[in-house]
Amino acid sequence: MTARVRAALAIGLSLVGLVVLSLSIEGDPVPAWEHDLVVASTDVPTVLGLVARGPMVLATRWTTPVVAAVVYFLTRSRAAALATLVAGLAASLSIGVLKDWVERPRPDDVHLRDHADGFGFPSGHTAVACAIAAAVAPHLPRRWRWAPYALAAMVGWARLHVGVHYPLDVVGGALWGLALGWAIAALGWFRAHEPTPPPATGM
Repeated sequence: MTARVRAALAIGLSLVGLVVLSLSIEGDPVPAWEHDLVVASTDVPTVLGLVARGPMVLATRWTTPVVAAVVYFLTRSRAAALATLVAGLAASLSIGVLKDWVERPRPDDVHLRDHADGFGFPSGHTAVACAIAAAVAPHLPRRWRWAPYALAAMVGWARLHVGVHYPLDVVGGALWGLALGWAIAALGWFRAHEPTPPPATGM
């Protein structure tokens, strides 16, 4: 199985999972277990939650250019920076359509540590973080490819910790973000534009 086929399967499964999840929760009351998980997450001490809230504040449309600049600083790769920028913006600009389709309310009767408007499903912050993770990971050395996914997972949990999303909101955001990021990585647009280093010359 080629890398492109594996990517296509991963993208397809993510999108199917998102559609199934969206249809299963549309119009239904929020299960008690989801509410309980949000309450448990908001009860985590603020000082511990700050570790995850750091990456969370960077997972937005407005901070995506900053993240792209950081990626370029760390990798010196214009391809990685452009993949970060496009993935983050694509996720943030498209998430509103999904929110308006499902119209799932945000948590109530919980300890709010942040403020958020509109519908909750899927989580926009999680979608942005996962899209960036999936798009930038192929540009990193193999031993570091887990790192952007770990940061994206922290963002997802942080959205529970601040009390503005239910767990399935985070799952939906992750599925959409991963599908976008993997698609951008599979297309290889940005890798193709990476400058080729000059050939080594003998002394």
